Amino acid sequence: PGIDVEEHILPHMEFAPVISKNLKTMDPRIFTSGPMNLLSNEFGVNFEDRVSYDSEPHVIYFDWSGMTLSSQEDVDDLRSLYETKLQAVTSSKGPVDAVINLDNFDCRDTVVDAFAELANDMERKYYKSVSRYGGHAFFRQRLAGHLKLQSADELFTRFDADKNGLVSAAEVRSGLLQMAINVSPGGLRRIMSVPGVEDPVDALTKEQFVKAMGGYFEHRHEYEGNST
Repeated sequence: PGIDVEEHILPHMEFAPVISKNLKTMDPRIFTSGPMNLLSNEFGVNFEDRVSYDSEPHVIYFDWSGMTLSSQEDVDDLRSLYETKLQAVTSSKGPVDAVINLDNFDCRDTVVDAFAELANDMERKYYKSVSRYGGHAFFRQRLAGHLKLQSADELFTRFDADKNGLVSAAEVRSGLLQMAINVSPGGLRRIMSVPGVEDPVDALTKEQFVKAMGGYFEHRHEYEGNST
């Protein structure tokens, strides 16, 4: 926040960097010493919009993409949110399958252990199974030994059942089913839709797959049209 790329950075560089078209301003609360108030608002997105639940087949989806936990207060707020939602969906039907999007999620070194403890507590108390997707390389390395995280590359290898270097629509459906996700025909069609190509493709390259699955996990409620 407060930094203008054109004014404060580019003139001082000896080369022209490649800048993402989706570059976003970091939440200013990350740089303050006080609590981030995650309980009331998740980085500009209401918490309810980051969680969806499918009663059949009893699967809960958490979208923590783009979040950074900076303090113990943040972890405590997140624990409260988890407990509230998970108690509600497991009280009558028992342990739930969970899918958690951690794409571009991070937490400061000082709270890595606290976050890992939180995640493991939720898994022990509420989950029948859990699939954690994404998280940048440094985050995955810091949590090695605490949690199992799957990168997009690892998901591609897992989904590519016939090992031909492509992931077909059938392989996408099968791979998601292994994560307890029953993708709808419309959702699958959107996953297989490649920008610049009029009709859905029969199979995705690794690069296409990474982009497609990132979009699906981040906007699953829009792809499926049944957020609850």
